[in-house]
Amino acid sequence: MLSRSWTVGVALVVLSTLPSAQSAWVRVASERPVELAEVLERAGFDVLEGERAGAFELVVSPQERVQLERLGLEVELVRNGRPLRDLQPQPELAVPTGYPDLAAVLASLQATAASHPTICRVVNLNTSLGMPLTAEGRALHALVISDNVATDEDEPAVLVVADYHAREIVTPVIALHAIERFTTLYGSDPRITGLVNSHEIWIVPVCNPDGYEHVFAVDNLWRKNRRNNGSSYGVDLNRNHSFAWSSSCGGSTSPSSSTYRGPAASSEPEVRVIEALTARERFAKVLDYHSTGREVLYAYACAAHPWETPFLEGEAQQLSVASGYAGARRSPSAEGEHYEWQTVLGAYAFLIETHTQFQPTYASAQAEAALLWPGLLWWLERPTSLSGHVTDACSGASLAATIELVGVPFANGEGFTSGGEHGRYDVIAAPGNHSVRFSAPGYAPQTFPVTISATSAQVLDVQLVASSPWSTYCTAGTSSLGCTASLSALGTPSASFSSPFTVLASGVDAQRSGLFFYGATGPVSTPWAIGSTSTLCVAPPRQRTLVQDSSGTAGACDGSLSLDWNAYVLTHPSALGVPFSAGAEVWTQAWFRDPPSPSGTTLSDALHFRLCQ
Repeated sequence: MLSRSWTVGVALVVLSTLPSAQSAWVRVASERPVELAEVLERAGFDVLEGERAGAFELVVSPQERVQLERLGLEVELVRNGRPLRDLQPQPELAVPTGYPDLAAVLASLQATAASHPTICRVVNLNTSLGMPLTAEGRALHALVISDNVATDEDEPAVLVVADYHAREIVTPVIALHAIERFTTLYGSDPRITGLVNSHEIWIVPVCNPDGYEHVFAVDNLWRKNRRNNGSSYGVDLNRNHSFAWSSSCGGSTSPSSSTYRGPAASSEPEVRVIEALTARERFAKVLDYHSTGREVLYAYACAAHPWETPFLEGEAQQLSVASGYAGARRSPSAEGEHYEWQTVLGAYAFLIETHTQFQPTYASAQAEAALLWPGLLWWLERPTSLSGHVTDACSGASLAATIELVGVPFANGEGFTSGGEHGRYDVIAAPGNHSVRFSAPGYAPQTFPVTISATSAQVLDVQLVASSPWSTYCTAGTSSLGCTASLSALGTPSASFSSPFTVLASGVDAQRSGLFFYGATGPVSTPWAIGSTSTLCVAPPRQRTLVQDSSGTAGACDGSLSLDWNAYVLTHPSALGVPFSAGAEVWTQAWFRDPPSPSGTTLSDALHFRLCQ
């Protein structure tokens, strides 16, 4: 092993920064290159994949190069970073004949949407999500592909992203190739047509627009975004996501490092946009393209995942084979990566390191995109082990439920959820016999036995029953006898009137006339009368029901009122709100005579319920 002094020395060298200088590609010779590369990578250096026979290569800032030399390492310059436009044989202002710059990427998205308006649309993610722009004032853009692209359909949403690291410009080419395939083959290729019809596909070709533009204009080896750190620039966006951000396996804490994780988890506008989009769309699957290495990354760097081996490794191997990479796969370099964060949320998420160069010839990049296309299709077609909807058993409304695989020892907050307009959920899980528990606040949980295999595609729709179909609110008035009437209910409120739903008022002044009144627009809180302790709790318009006697012992608080709500509505077709439909809400309150009180009447507390089917 390398001595402790190596590790400490790498970590403690602190230098002034040169934020305007360009990156450099260097080679470091060593008798133990594998061990030294690992030490430098842990210290935050941007160590490149590749052969390590007597040496290895890095991309460094000027200050990082001095750090290496001060450690006594033999550093050989391979080449300096240059504006990518200087490396391309076309006029400065011409539309690139090779790699598209940022403007050309957006133009490609817009042209595709204009040519295929029924199946795709361009989304300015910052505008759509109400998020701030990047450090240099740019937005992230996505292309959404689906058969009814303007409608939120009941189908899984999936996310494909590229260019988290600015210099990896082969990855937008891969994303644009996928867009071209999906849109031009739709309607003629049954396989592609079926995938587009059954998914909502979100593709973000450039997740780091400031860095991407910097690569074309200034430094083709630039990796980070363009945050101004004061004495340096940039945060490594793929070390900035919140999962294990502050762990010892997270990115560098040095702002000048190429793998700087940022001042706080999810501090960067680009990362916050992707996280907000995920919260809204709830992606079932996520694929994150990087370069280089031609391998698939799975699970976590240091944190434990109970399905890491053999399940996730096996899935990564299959994706690698389908992508033309012969099964090559590995765990990631660090925590804080985008696909790791998505894995914690329950997505079927992987990172693919593509090609063997950051910026191969454009023809080679196009060939790589074609090579990877079958892998993208395999990933989309991989069966979802268990899917369905979680709804309110009473109203049919969608629920945001927690879905737990009982007994699986997730240790990092991993889990699955339902939600959205349809209450949809999608789970891809390791094979085995599982107990799947569905729960939501205010509802009784339900657990189902489910057997999952490698090819399972089961559908399980779950209707959760509310712990109580009704709830009380507001404060009852105190009558002249000192009575406070309180409401409760028995049964299930129903729009089909299939069984009784009885509203009860207890603690009413005995032998008084009284009734229930209700409304369907919401609650209020209005003083009942000057000097009265009662509060009016039902918003107008209001409907009175039939007058009844409270019975009980004169002068006591043992009177009561009752109303079978379902029967009342059935026999009063012209009453307020009739006919009610499932999901309708009702607010009701009891009123009774109380001659000695300031208003001559007193009110109970109030009761709210929602009608079932």
